[in-house]
Amino acid sequence: MVILDVAPITAGHALVIPRLHEHSLSILWRDLSEKLEQVVSAVVTTLNNETGKAAIICEHGLGSEAKGHAGCVEHAHLHIIPFDYPLLSAFSHAGINFTQTDNLLDITKIPPTQQYLYLRDTDGLQYLAVQEKFPSQLVRRLVATQLGELYWSWRDYLDFSDKIGTKQRIIEGMKLFAHLNQNPVFMDDL
Repeated sequence: MVILDVAPITAGHALVIPRLHEHSLSILWRDLSEKLEQVVSAVVTTLNNETGKAAIICEHGLGSEAKGHAGCVEHAHLHIIPFDYPLLSAFSHAGINFTQTDNLLDITKIPPTQQYLYLRDTDGLQYLAVQEKFPSQLVRRLVATQLGELYWSWRDYLDFSDKIGTKQRIIEGMKLFAHLNQNPVFMDDL
């Protein structure tokens, strides 16, 4: 399913969420890859048409035996964020080393005790970073920093510290999602 992020970093910030409960997409990828790619492609195309922006696609996931949970949410979800700036260099400055990948099935090979970050940058290239643990909400923090935003934690948005800005992003996102919901790809379950 595709939903609007409750605390969007940009207007149209969406989450793609499978109905099957797992901690990360690495566990579900073999079964859902074709459908997931269809949904992601449709969301990115629609958001690009509506906003004129490229998008970054990312997941902070776990290997099958990693302890704890990735980020803050214990259910697999993929972020799609309308964004015009490449994010790979921001990750490098944060000390995160990515390896370029051409095949998303590589996430199924993540060592079971490790966490990973998946990034499809604005240029469409795909990257994986694997280590024992990543900082929580790292992607949100890096995107907010690039935009000059003070607030990046979804908790800050839920406190509505910036009520007007948050409200505006949610309203803009809802308008974008009105178009998304007309696409039959979104009516199917993942």
